[in-house]
Amino acid sequence: MIFEKFGIEIDNIAYEIEITTANERRLAVITPVLYINSPARRVLIASLKVDGHELLPSDKVEVREGRSQVRLRQVRIFNPLLSQAQDAGHSIEYKMTLEVSAENGIFQSNDSYISITAN
Repeated sequence: MIFEKFGIEIDNIAYEIEITTANERRLAVITPVLYINSPARRVLIASLKVDGHELLPSDKVEVREGRSQVRLRQVRIFNPLLSQAQDAGHSIEYKMTLEVSAENGIFQSNDSYISITAN
């Protein structure tokens, strides 16, 4: 369990990553997916920070009663490998931090790191 407060349990946070090409530039599309258990329907406010920057405004997320899988807005990073921090394998790590606001508090996840490679 990652988070349990106010009756909300977040079991896992996964990041789906798709690498495509748009307008002749590489594009990383990152979709955060939350696995949540809630005793009642609720609306949460969620935001994702990538390397400490909030690339999209906060998003309202409706959680239904019981277990659910919630997909947040996609974050798009153009030319994700343009960085001095590439390793020898031509990959770069991005730090992901998720913030979720419930009725009486804010949950901030531990930092997760995703790796994007040139291949």
